[in-house]
Amino acid sequence: ARFVLYVFWGCLRQSVVSRCTLRPIQWLLSAGGVEVTERGLHIHSCSNSSKELLESLFKELVSLCAEESGSVDYALLERAMQRICVHANYVVTKRKFMSSKPLRIYKDKALMLPLGSRFAVQALDRLDRVLRRNFQLPASPAGMSDEQIIDSMRTFEASNIKATMGCHFSVE
Repeated sequence: ARFVLYVFWGCLRQSVVSRCTLRPIQWLLSAGGVEVTERGLHIHSCSNSSKELLESLFKELVSLCAEESGSVDYALLERAMQRICVHANYVVTKRKFMSSKPLRIYKDKALMLPLGSRFAVQALDRLDRVLRRNFQLPASPAGMSDEQIIDSMRTFEASNIKATMGCHFSVE
């Protein structure tokens, strides 16, 4: 029975670690993480496989630079890492947002309840506000939906690069 649990957990762990965004749970799962700081990437307790993954990422970036221009340009490496961080921030935010979508469906169903619909809608609204605050979505410009804001996070521009500062990503 223990063997089956280990096999099951081994198959499920990477999926849980890559989708989980709460730091305490990542810490419990011993998930290696990378924090984006102004001075560079700060690596937190990475496993051997996570370190190998990061090393292969840097090897590929350096080899691409060497093939393309015949030399390694640090500014190009920095832009490539910034682009990767912007994309990772977009993916993490999109996953968080998509996981909150069922609340909208429940809100519509709560309105149909014969009793307590107002209380149910208020509870779902509170939960939605808490989730949105934890998503750390930028303030919504007039006329833009949350989906449009998140889609704008995928572009490689100065505001999105700045938004990645302080973000923590799983290596896996």
